[in-house]
Amino acid sequence: MLTSNDECMEGFTQPECDLVNEAVSALMARSFANLHAEDIAVNNWRLLLHENSIASLTRTNNRPYSAVFNGKNMNRFAYRAYYQYNGPSHDDPFRSEKSAREVAEALARFPSDLEHFLDPGASIEAPQVQADPSSSFVTVVTLADERSIDAVVKKCLNSLDLFGEKLSAA
Repeated sequence: MLTSNDECMEGFTQPECDLVNEAVSALMARSFANLHAEDIAVNNWRLLLHENSIASLTRTNNRPYSAVFNGKNMNRFAYRAYYQYNGPSHDDPFRSEKSAREVAEALARFPSDLEHFLDPGASIEAPQVQADPSSSFVTVVTLADERSIDAVVKKCLNSLDLFGEKLSAA
């Protein structure tokens, strides 16, 4: 259970912590690992506060949450980046395995590099400290559609020699 004394909860009030903990429990009930559920809930706490409901992170209708920004709908898409070495490939026959330091650097660069691939109106939400050191979690907030953001994220991941997966709870 997260409390306002936890590093990732610095600046949160106790009612905000309670709401985040409810979201963590709901995400865990949907088969998210504890650390991933905490990361998603903390990373999206503004969304939780806006709706004052955990339903904002556990929608089942496949429509992304839309907030209104300057009269326009903003979409939210969450991703997890990770490294996996499968050896050389047809597309990259000279690919070699990254060192642990190179992997950590690529994962740390992912959120900031992704900003350069996105439209100027888009923003990225990423926790200061990633819950899982072998992954990098981000949420893209944008006016763009899902397909175009998926393509942009894939392009950024490829540039860093990373893989990624789209998370269902954004």
